[in-house]
Amino acid sequence: MRTLMDPLTPEERILLHTVWEPFAKEGQFPTLRYVNYVLRRQGLDAAAILRSVPVAQMSDWNAGYRAVFSDRDGYPRPDGEVRLTIAGLYHLRGDETADGICRILLETMRAASKAQEYILSNPYVTTDAEASFAKVLDRIEASDELAKRAELIAAAEWPGLRISSQDANARIEAVQPGHLLPDADFASVEEYLAAITVATTPLPIPQPLPYGDPRALLRAFSVLDVTVELVLGIAGFAARPPVDRSALLALDVDDDHSLQTGITVLTEMLANLQVGKAQGHPSPHALGRLTNWLTQELPTINQPAVARANATLDSLREIRNSTIHPKPNGKHLKNHEKLGLSYPITDPSRAWDSIRAHTEQALITLYEEILAARPAAQ
Repeated sequence: MRTLMDPLTPEERILLHTVWEPFAKEGQFPTLRYVNYVLRRQGLDAAAILRSVPVAQMSDWNAGYRAVFSDRDGYPRPDGEVRLTIAGLYHLRGDETADGICRILLETMRAASKAQEYILSNPYVTTDAEASFAKVLDRIEASDELAKRAELIAAAEWPGLRISSQDANARIEAVQPGHLLPDADFASVEEYLAAITVATTPLPIPQPLPYGDPRALLRAFSVLDVTVELVLGIAGFAARPPVDRSALLALDVDDDHSLQTGITVLTEMLANLQVGKAQGHPSPHALGRLTNWLTQELPTINQPAVARANATLDSLREIRNSTIHPKPNGKHLKNHEKLGLSYPITDPSRAWDSIRAHTEQALITLYEEILAARPAAQ
């Protein structure tokens, strides 16, 4: 199945540019009648190409989210508009206008997500969180022409954004978090689209996994280390801590203290991965930059697969932090589920086996995807 960031076919790129060029120039989407005519002159069927564009959808009855679309009810009208989303702008990256629109919309999503924090101090809140669109535009000093185009794109960005109010001229006044990704704190378009793909891909709930080979996890770290050096030329990417620490990963546990010690060693190894700087993503911890960094270094890598593996590893970091700084957090249950754990943990021995097995699988996914994405010259 093709994902939102897979390369478009030549016919799909013609469709994309047929819609983009008048929109970029005039700030208005072309009609389906116009698109049909332009593509028909080139021997192409616009309706068939519109159906072929990769889509992320929750179910068969849902129209889904795609780069280019016409009339979201599924019954295109000749006088209806053919519109673009951020997924479409992703395939135009490098275009100054497209990149500027993405910058506005990502900042708007972050503002809408952050606006929800007021709920924490108001247990009796009855209204939805909102963020001022004008303040976002002022903060990033966006031109009015660019803002108008961003507003038209925003109307279809339901995964990460909702328009909550408009003025008499139909200009956006306030926005709310999206339906699919209410915590849309994304630093890049790639990260946003990967999150949509992950959220719309049905996955079984992870189950507790057995762990038979005591040294399998350490071996997975070693293979990842060698793979990164082979493909990216970075030595010591997953360097081991001293033997007295790393050896703990091969030992079984039988109580909570031993479990927490093992988790601490494992999260320290993950935190010390030599992940480089990810453009537009200043996260201080390695796992917070890993997906963006690998995508930056290996543009053809399977980002959704890497993002899922990264999420599994990051859930372990969150679990460890939650034991050090305990506080009410709705993410606890999900983080435990990703590693096949009950919440709270009642069987330390079984939990440690499942943690090691899920971590090993995530590391295997990472080095397999890195190998698959290496440049052909290698």
